[in-house]
Amino acid sequence: MTQPEWFRTSVSCGLSTRRAFPAEVAGERGPDRALRLRFSRETVEQLGTSLRRHGLRFLWEADALTVARSDGSAVERVDADADGMYAVGHGYLDWTETTDRNTKGFLKALEAAVRDGYRAAADDAWTVAVVDRGDTMATLAIYPALAASEKKHREELYFQLYSAGLASFEVTAPDEAAAELRVRRWFAAKRAGVKPDAACKPLACPGTRIP
Repeated sequence: MTQPEWFRTSVSCGLSTRRAFPAEVAGERGPDRALRLRFSRETVEQLGTSLRRHGLRFLWEADALTVARSDGSAVERVDADADGMYAVGHGYLDWTETTDRNTKGFLKALEAAVRDGYRAAADDAWTVAVVDRGDTMATLAIYPALAASEKKHREELYFQLYSAGLASFEVTAPDEAAAELRVRRWFAAKRAGVKPDAACKPLACPGTRIP
C-alpha cells in the first residue's frame, strides 16, 4: 500500500472556528474529497482542551487516544502512526484549512463563470486557487483553466484574486486531485525553509505557472 505524502498546513474545525491548529494534510483526499489530516500529540492535547466545552473528552492511555462524549460513550480510538502523529476527528469534526483573507469576491466571480458555462482551455489544464500563507497554503478551489477567449471572466477572476491577496497556479494534470497535489508539492519544495513566524514571507501571484 502506497504511503500518503504529507504537507504542512493550518486548520480549524466547526466546533472551534476561532482557533487554528497546525496539521499535516495528505496529498490525496478521502473518497468524499474531505481533507485527510494528522496532528502531533501536542496539538491533539490542545485540541482536546479547546473542545472540552463542546462535550468531547480526550482520554489518553499511554500513546493511545480515546475521544469520548460527556456521557462516556466513545466516539473514536486513535493510535499514533509510524511517525507519532494522530488522525483525529474525521467524520465528526468539520475540518477546513484556515485563511485570514476575504475570499467572497473570488468565489462569487468563479460561480458566475461556472454559471455562464465558460469554455475550458484544455482537458488537462487546471487552475488551483489558494491562500498563500508564505510558508504553507490552503486550497480554495480547483477548476478547469479558462480559455483565452474567456477574457471577461479571466480578468474578473484575476482582479478578485489580486485584490484579496490570493494566489492561483496553472498546472497540467489529468484531474483535479493530481492538480492539487502538484501545487502542494511545489509549496513543499519552494517554501520548505520559510518559518511560520517569519516577518517577511514570499507570496505567489495569480496565474503562477508550474511547469
